[in-house]
Amino acid sequence: MENKNRPRSYIIYALTAAALLFTVMAKPDKTELDTTQAKLNQTIKETKDINNEQYQNQTTKKVINLPKSKQKVATNLTKAISDIYGNASTKELKEEFKKLQEVLGKDFLEKTMGKPQQLYTKNDSTIVSFGDTSNLSEVPITINTTYTYKNSVGKKLHTNKMFMINYNFKKTRVTNENEVELKPVGSDE
Repeated sequence: MENKNRPRSYIIYALTAAALLFTVMAKPDKTELDTTQAKLNQTIKETKDINNEQYQNQTTKKVINLPKSKQKVATNLTKAISDIYGNASTKELKEEFKKLQEVLGKDFLEKTMGKPQQLYTKNDSTIVSFGDTSNLSEVPITINTTYTYKNSVGKKLHTNKMFMINYNFKKTRVTNENEVELKPVGSDE
C-alpha cells in the first residue's frame, strides 16, 4: 500500500515544485516594475497638469459685460478729457497724473497734456461714442470735447477737439489715437 501512495506523493511534490518554479519565473523583474511605476506617475502628472490648465483657463477667462464696460470706459474717458481741457487746474492734473495715465495710456496722455493747460479755462462738454464692438480688441471710440480757452492776447474762444481712438476691452487700455483740432468758434485763426 505504501507503494501505491508513493507515486501520488511524487506527483504532489512534482506539482508543488512546478507551481513554485512557475511563481518564481513569473515574478516581474525590478526594472520592469520601476519602468511601469514611472510611466504611471508620468501619466498621473500629465492628467493633473491638464486638469489644472483647464481650471485656470476657466477661472482666468475674462467674461466681459459689454454694456457695463462701455459705461465705465465712457465715464473714465469723459472725466479724463474734461479734466485736461478745462475742468481741473494744473496742480490737480499733476496729482491725478497716474490715474489719467491708466485711463488714457502714456502716449495719448503725453500728446494731450503736451499743451499748456493754464490756457484752458472751462470744459463745456465731452461726449464719448462707441463704434463697432464686434472685435473687443480694437473698438473704435470717438471723443468730442468742447472747451473754452484764452488765446495769446487773452481773448476767450470756444473750440472743439475730436479724438478717434481704438480701445482694447480685453486689456482695458487705449491702443492708438488720432487727434483732430477743429477751428475755434468766433476766431480767424
